[in-house]
Amino acid sequence: MTRWRYVLPVASIAALLFGGVHTATASPVDTTMSLDTASISSVGPLDASGCSLKTCIKVTGNAAGYTTSGSGSGFCGHIRVWGPRMVHDGPFGCNPAASGSGWGTGTTCAEGWEHMPDGSYQSRGRACKDVR
Repeated sequence: MTRWRYVLPVASIAALLFGGVHTATASPVDTTMSLDTASISSVGPLDASGCSLKTCIKVTGNAAGYTTSGSGSGFCGHIRVWGPRMVHDGPFGCNPAASGSGWGTGTTCAEGWEHMPDGSYQSRGRACKDVR
């Protein structure tokens, strides 16, 4: 390793005043960099669940890859699941269910939609969880 030797003006003045030679040494700048980065895949599993009104959500995985499953109970209609890089509408049915997979950080949700007699839909709950 090459050592650079710098004689500072202050050191020269001090040498004249107090006797002796004072020098400072420095090594060349190290341009290499070692980064200790955590990749998305090193994040632990998420595995979270919860319910809102008549709609429940279960999330497995993490930001590297997750699956959101939504289910409804006590109504006929469909479940819509969405989240980072994913959106899916499940089929119509009584006690409906749907699932979808994605990746990335953010919020993933499942929302239940009941089919009403007039042809409209009414929300039966929106359950959400964070993906990290």
